[in-house]
Formats: sequence, structure tokens, C-alpha cells
Amino acid sequence: MKKFISILNILLLLLIPTTLFLAQEDEKICYETDTKSSLKMINTTVFIDRSNKKKEEEEEKRKKEQEEARLLALKQEENRRKEEQIKSAAIKKTESVTTTTTVEQVSSLETKNDSDTTVGNTTTVTVGTSEKAYVGYKFSGSMSAYGRDCCSSDPAKWGITASGFNIFTNGMYYNDSEYGRVRIIAASRNDFYLYSVIKINDPLDGVYNAIVLDRGDSNIGIGRRFVFDLVVESQEWARINYGVHKNISFEVLRIGKA
Repeated sequence: MKKFISILNILLLLLIPTTLFLAQEDEKICYETDTKSSLKMINTTVFIDRSNKKKEEEEEKRKKEQEEARLLALKQEENRRKEEQIKSAAIKKTESVTTTTTVEQVSSLETKNDSDTTVGNTTTVTVGTSEKAYVGYKFSGSMSAYGRDCCSSDPAKWGITASGFNIFTNGMYYNDSEYGRVRIIAASRNDFYLYSVIKINDPLDGVYNAIVLDRGDSNIGIGRRFVFDLVVESQEWARINYGVHKNISFEVLRIGKA
């Protein structure tokens, strides 16, 4: 029995170090395995994080580009609407109200009151109204004339224009602060304000500027028989020497006073 116990003790002494060694080796293997797994997990996590960050940056860039494209499209649409509004306004200004053709009896050039007309004999007259022209507006037509001694049987009332400027005493020119010495014309109140300035290109008289200081009769106006009525030396001179000038080009330089 003692001999058996001794042998058992010897075996135990041999097995204990071996067990301890194997346990240590196993623990070392497990530690190395855990370390490798952890490193692999860390690397995988870092890769996923980087991949997600890149996707987020790309998504943010895409959204930014979409927003910039949207804002650009809105700006282009706004510019397009503004251009259409400007074109529409220009078209409205240049369009005249539809005119009608009538035949009317008119009196002589020798008299000119607010209710008088300026051409003798029966004639076809285009009657209509027009919106007030704007600066830069170009058009063409005919022009008549009336004298400084117009238009009353009372000499004390000769030459008094709608603006108050007396053409009988002051002459047929006006000194404007902006355009200098200019001719004087009568225009329809439906077309131009007083003191509007018109550039006139007359095939007979050449190019000159004129200012609206008076009002014309029913034959005067855009779309009518005569666009303007020009002040000349006398009623007789208007009838004998001026008559009617045709194919004149006009351009609006100023609307109303400077």
C-alpha cells in the first residue's frame, strides 16, 4: 500500500507541471487568437468607417451640386421672366389703338382754333388715338404748319400757346435748358406732354429738334393726318410756302420737362 501511494505521488508530481505548462500554452494561444481577432475587427471597423465617411461626403457633394443647379435654374427663369416683361412693356408702348377711317370736311389753314382743322377740301383722314410715346420711340408721318400770328381775330391774342409761351412776340424758336435753340411744334395732348422734345428728319428741311409747346386740332396726332403742326413765320407763309411735308422721320428725345 505504501508503495502504491509513493508511485501515485510521483505521477502527480510529473503531471502537475505538465498541466500547468499546457494551461499556459493554451492561455497564450487563446490570447494570441483574441488579439488577432481584435485587430481584424478594428481594421474592419476602420474600413467601414472610412467607406461610410466617403459615401457621406459623396452624398453631400451630390446634394450641394443639385442645390446649385436648382438655384441656377431659378435665376435663369427669373431673368427670362424679366426679359419677357420688358419685351411685353415695349410692345404695349409701340402698339397703337386700332384706327378707323372716316371722311370729314375741314377748313382752311388760314385759321387755327382748338376746334379748327388745318386742311382745305374734303379728304380721307385716319382718326385714332395712341398711348403716349416713350424716349427712343421712332415713327414717321406728315407735318403741317401754322403761323406766329395764329389764331385769333384779336391781334392781342395772337401767338399765345397752350404752354403760355407767346410765339408772336418771342418768335418761332425756344431756348431749352437741355437741347438749346429748338423749333416749336403743336402736338395732340393724347400723345405728348408739353415740353417734350422731338428729333425731326425732314427730307425738305433737314434734321432739327423741336419742342412741344402747343396743342393741335383734331387732325394733329399719331395715327392722324398730321403728326405735328410746326410754327412758322406767318399763317400766309404756312399756306403758301410750307403746305404739307411728307415722309418725315421722328424720334422722341424727351417726354415732358427736363
